[in-house]
Amino acid sequence: MTSKFTHTLLSAAVALGFANLSSAETEGSKKIEEVIVSSRLPDNALRLGTSFSVITEQEIQARGHDSLTDVLITEPGLGVSRTGGNGSTTAIRIRGEEGFRTQLRIDGVLIADPTAPQISPLFEDVTSAGIERIEILRGPQGVIYGGDAGGVISVTSKRYEDSLGGSLDVKVGSDELRRVTGNVGGSSDQGHFFASYSNFDVDGFNVTENDLSGEDDGYENETFHINGQYNVTEQVSVSGLYRKHEGENQFDNCFNAVFASTNNCRSENDLEIASVAVNYETEVITQRLSYSKTDVVRDSFSDAALSFGSEGEIDQVEYLGSYQLDEAQRIIVGAEWREESDSTNERNQQAVFVNYQTELLSDWFADVSARYDDTDDFGSFDNYRVATSYLFPQSSQGQLKFKANYGTGFRVPSIFEQSFNNNSTFGPAAGLQLSEETSEGYDVGIEWISANDWHVTLTWFDQDIDDAITFDLVSFSGYVQEVGTSNSQGVEFEFDWLVSDALNVGFNYTYNDTEDSNGGQRLRRPENIANLTLAYDLLSNLRVNAVVRSVRDAIDIGGVDLDDYETVDLTVNYSLSPDFDVYANAYNVFDEDYQEVNGFNNAGQTFTVGGRYQF
Repeated sequence: MTSKFTHTLLSAAVALGFANLSSAETEGSKKIEEVIVSSRLPDNALRLGTSFSVITEQEIQARGHDSLTDVLITEPGLGVSRTGGNGSTTAIRIRGEEGFRTQLRIDGVLIADPTAPQISPLFEDVTSAGIERIEILRGPQGVIYGGDAGGVISVTSKRYEDSLGGSLDVKVGSDELRRVTGNVGGSSDQGHFFASYSNFDVDGFNVTENDLSGEDDGYENETFHINGQYNVTEQVSVSGLYRKHEGENQFDNCFNAVFASTNNCRSENDLEIASVAVNYETEVITQRLSYSKTDVVRDSFSDAALSFGSEGEIDQVEYLGSYQLDEAQRIIVGAEWREESDSTNERNQQAVFVNYQTELLSDWFADVSARYDDTDDFGSFDNYRVATSYLFPQSSQGQLKFKANYGTGFRVPSIFEQSFNNNSTFGPAAGLQLSEETSEGYDVGIEWISANDWHVTLTWFDQDIDDAITFDLVSFSGYVQEVGTSNSQGVEFEFDWLVSDALNVGFNYTYNDTEDSNGGQRLRRPENIANLTLAYDLLSNLRVNAVVRSVRDAIDIGGVDLDDYETVDLTVNYSLSPDFDVYANAYNVFDEDYQEVNGFNNAGQTFTVGGRYQF
């Protein structure tokens, strides 16, 4: 471990040595002026009291990852648990909360699996293909996004500003990895369109340590995404989205038809989403009315025979409108209707919310929101969010900002959880009628935007979940309800420095102290996560990126200590012409052996090479 960490420090030193080399735009020279994720409409980033981060298209390409999960994990406040490699069951936790409380939206449309126990996003099957921007909103966001949103990941697909543009990207690598991605799109006065296709295939590795056969567990993914907008008039437009992805994953440790344990396991996930919206926009008023439908089919096989299958649907109607009262005041209103169903049950839920934004005094901004939800089986709920920020007088050295945010949320038991208990015949969950969870949290932070191209943020967060619903890990009888409060609190530190035109250094550190209702550490929540990112240009057409990640102090079921580990990723991109790049990626360079879930392996040292043509 020590020698590997020494190599890590040497890698950083080498990178710093290139600070004075030739000039080109680096990964970290972005200026974040506007974000959408905080209120679902464009906001001035400097005025927001919420905590967010942004990943640009240049950063996504520089990191070189095929899965959205791997792109996300170096952001502050995010933790990941996976039961293996690509395509394995994945939970992305924001500030230590459960992965199913992380909401995922692509081009504004909710991406969720109604067949999952807690209607969670299928992160394991979402690739990085065709993505232009990612925004991450941290902390309870029940008012704007729904009561169970403990954080939001908002993905925006590529937008070509010319009449026609596109790209073709081909990659091969270790474990027989093969990936082909093609994008095409265009814009005009009449509107815009974008289409993306990705085909990914990898033989993988043996994902569980108790499988002594050494058999590889592979993964295949095929994703098609298209969106567009037609401008009927200068104010009125019609937009639409269609997305389909199919994932096939091999894994270990399942049961066959005679309930014998086997490592010959396979799952097939098929998600299909369609959405259409009518939009109206002037300088003062915006309105959007949309309908979306999600269909998910999941099948599991053991020893080549179907062992379990499920289907689910989500139908959702959303209205989102805003009115600009004056330069200092804006009102946002929203209404939602959603129906969730699986093969045996369904649920309807309606909601309305209002968000008021204002400048109280010069450079003092406030954001106040309220929401009312009504479910057909658990009654109604009220939730609130209050955020504020203050910009201290700007000096020649930079700008100092204070921010604070408080929010509440709730989650009713999913139709799967309650149905499971209703059909259980043993243990504490048998017939147990679950009630809603409630949550609240706040964060307070300071931010310094230096005139000398560096940026630092320090944030304290604290959030509680009351009466959390968990699975019975003792007798496996179903879902039980904790009596009391689970807590997650800690510190997020972010630093970004454009050292020169050729070098950018980024660093973030998250300390996360978690506690369940019994006073113990919550499972699979590392107390310490740190990420160091270095991006530098050796030549005007040669860019090198390094990412160092350290994860420490996590436990799993039964109090088992999970591995502390450090990994190093390196990527190199060489532009042969303005239209054609070649690249090479090395992940887990020093072949660190670690587990994010006890008993499940992660990929060792892997390499990929590829080429990208753009027109």
